[in-house]
Amino acid sequence: MAEFVVRGVFNYELDDQLWEEVEPFIAPALMHGGASACAPPDIRRAILRRDMQLWLVLCEADQIVAVATTETVQYPRHVAVRVVTVGGKDMAGWAPVLDECFERFAVQVHAPYIEAYVRPGLVKTLAPLGYYKACTVVERRVGEYQ
Repeated sequence: MAEFVVRGVFNYELDDQLWEEVEPFIAPALMHGGASACAPPDIRRAILRRDMQLWLVLCEADQIVAVATTETVQYPRHVAVRVVTVGGKDMAGWAPVLDECFERFAVQVHAPYIEAYVRPGLVKTLAPLGYYKACTVVERRVGEYQ
C-alpha cells in the first residue's frame, strides 16, 4: 500500500515552476461545485495573498499525486475551513491523509467545521471520513450571463 504525505505550501514558495505542476490538478476541479466562480489565476492570487491555502499530496517518491486548496470562512458564529478544490487520482488512497491535515488546520484556526461544495456522487465517497450532506446548493444564471 502506498504511503502518502501532505505538505502545506507557503505563499512565498509558489513560484512559476510549482504553479505549472499544480495548476493541472486545480483547473479541472474548478469545473465542478461551488468553485465555478473563479479560475486558476484567481486561486493563485488568493494563495499569494494568503487568503487561500495550497496542499500537496505526495507519494513516497515526492511526486505530487493530488492538490487541494482551502480557505477560511468567517461566519457570524464560527469560522469554517472550506475546501475549494481537490484534484488527483485514486482518492481513496490519500483522502484520509489529506482530511487529517485539514482537521489539524481547522483546529489551528479554531474552526469547528470543514465544509466543501461537492458533486452529488462525492457525498458517498466522503461519508466514511465523517462528512454528511448538510444542504443542497442550487444556482441559476441570470440576465446576460445565461
